[in-house]
Amino acid sequence: MLILLLEVILFILISWYLYLFFYRNSIETSMTFVAIGVQEEYDYTKNGFEEYNIISWENSIHGIFLDNKKPQTIYYFHGNGAPLSDYIWEVYDYSQSFFEYMKKEKWLKLENIIIFWHSIGTGVGTDFAFKNKVEKLILVSPLASRYDMSIKSFGFVLQKILFMKNSFDTYWKIAEITIPTLIIHGNKDEVIPYSQWKKVFENAGTKEKYFITLEGFWHNGIFENYGNELQKPIKDFLEKWMLETSQITINK
Repeated sequence: MLILLLEVILFILISWYLYLFFYRNSIETSMTFVAIGVQEEYDYTKNGFEEYNIISWENSIHGIFLDNKKPQTIYYFHGNGAPLSDYIWEVYDYSQSFFEYMKKEKWLKLENIIIFWHSIGTGVGTDFAFKNKVEKLILVSPLASRYDMSIKSFGFVLQKILFMKNSFDTYWKIAEITIPTLIIHGNKDEVIPYSQWKKVFENAGTKEKYFITLEGFWHNGIFENYGNELQKPIKDFLEKWMLETSQITINK
């Protein structure tokens, strides 16, 4: 009887592991792309944007461009729940491909590019800054890595027992980035824990690094709710490169 019970338990454990193994990509995706959806149709041209769709035999990349006639260009990558949801494993390549296309179209220069990314996009933005010599880096609600997100979800790194490498590894790549860096994070963020900014901030390779805490705020709607309060420190960071202090707390 005991042997039969052990066999049943072993069968359940093996079945559970095989399920995790074969669906590991979907499980990992659900930890970091928790709100994947389809973007609603919107006419960007009404607000002066130029819309670009780069289509090839293997993929389609969508983006918009707004020319405000300034020498610097902000390259912004949004969080999840929008385009590219079917191609999340290739977004690193897509960020590079879209920039190379726009560089030719608009004569953009890397030394005038400011990386400005939010949420899961911070992993892509850090990767882009890691591979390209840009001017500045702004990370809003960054994750340290997918391993860290696994710890948040399960209490341990699930990927390791499923033989999966780490990815969206902002923590490691930012150590090699020496450009001025600004990080913004709400201290009540439940999607990407507030604690992850500290890992990223402390490991950043630049001496010109700054952090803004949004007191009592969560993950989404940062600029809708804190746009006015963030305007001055972000403008100072972009124009002066330096803020008065390395860590700032903003209260509503």
